[in-house]
Amino acid sequence: MNESQLHPNAARVQAALEAAGSSSRVLELDGSTRTADEAAATLGVEVAQIVKSLVFVADGEPVLMLVPGDRRVDTAKAQSFLEADHFERADADMVREATGFPIGGVPPVRSAARRRLWWASSEGGSAVSCEIVGGAFTLRVKVALTP
Repeated sequence: MNESQLHPNAARVQAALEAAGSSSRVLELDGSTRTADEAAATLGVEVAQIVKSLVFVADGEPVLMLVPGDRRVDTAKAQSFLEADHFERADADMVREATGFPIGGVPPVRSAARRRLWWASSEGGSAVSCEIVGGAFTLRVKVALTP
């Protein structure tokens, strides 16, 4: 599928990648990518290679967290790391305001979030060193990135 056929929001992600000098491509897939497990199955990769783009709020400021598909955010650790008095998952309105995308469709690329935390580590704490895959707005569009 070429860029002119991408969903408009997926095309926005592709444009942002290109503007940042990335050679990553947004792809539309035949199978579901609604969950990390479904995305991994559709792509034939490990769940740890899927990145979840999650938005939280730390002291009133949005924080984009990129989390491996096989992990959950430890909110107490994240709050401590950010030295925040208040830390919670963003509601749907905050997610859209901070990123321009709805919950479930936030891409793992630069957004309007004022703070950003890349939290892509494996069990042993080392950085993910393989290709990772994250959402690009729709349930069947993903973008592959190399961290």
